[in-house]
Amino acid sequence: MNTTTLNQLKRGSRARVVDLDHRDTKLIAKLAARGLVPGAELSIVRSGDPLLIFVDESRWALSTAEAEKVAVEDLGLSLIHI
Repeated sequence: MNTTTLNQLKRGSRARVVDLDHRDTKLIAKLAARGLVPGAELSIVRSGDPLLIFVDESRWALSTAEAEKVAVEDLGLSLIHI
């Protein structure tokens, strides 16, 4: 398993959420409301700050500081242009 943090992925990458920084309960609640929970799969629409992701048929922006707190399994590049 190739694990990294969400902020390290590039545009077009796919990933599966592995873990969240449990010290930041407000962020966990915010991410959960957006569908970012362990096991969720996502795609990177735009890298940088803010990072734009596609998860559960929705697009969400995350700051670099937020994305650093999301551990993901890198699933490689998406075959579909986002």
